Amino acid sequence: MVQTGYQYANNWEAPAPHQELPRVKRVKKTYRKVSKGKLLVKLGMAAFVYGLVLVFLCLKASTLGYQIVQLESDIHHLESSNQRLQYEIEKQVSLDYVEQYAVTKLGMYKPEQNIKVAKNDASGSTAAVSAPVTVSANGDKTLHKIYASLVQLAEHSH
Repeated sequence: MVQTGYQYANNWEAPAPHQELPRVKRVKKTYRKVSKGKLLVKLGMAAFVYGLVLVFLCLKASTLGYQIVQLESDIHHLESSNQRLQYEIEKQVSLDYVEQYAVTKLGMYKPEQNIKVAKNDASGSTAAVSAPVTVSANGDKTLHKIYASLVQLAEHSH
């Protein structure tokens, strides 16, 4: 039977010194035991840090929103102030205001209603002609001023 193939006798003889037994490598496996408590503490700390970062970002976003609203309000205020200044500039530069300022503050006076104009005849003689000039309240006022300035230039050039 099967047992006949085995030798149960003790072998008391020592092995020969030149004969080495095959070495068997033993590998040590080390396992680190992680307790559930440490794992929970680490997860809790990670969640806490994540929460802090999330709160910081929400606060930063809300403060930036308030700053945007404040800057838009400042822009609106500056635009309305700019429009007021533009209106004041246009009012100060208007021809009616300049004329009134010249008469009241600077002591200037308006020219006569009758303007003398010099005309050359065909014979070459110069004759002074008095022409009444009527000033209307509309666009003729500007034309009258241009005409009066040209007449004064013609008088002073001779």
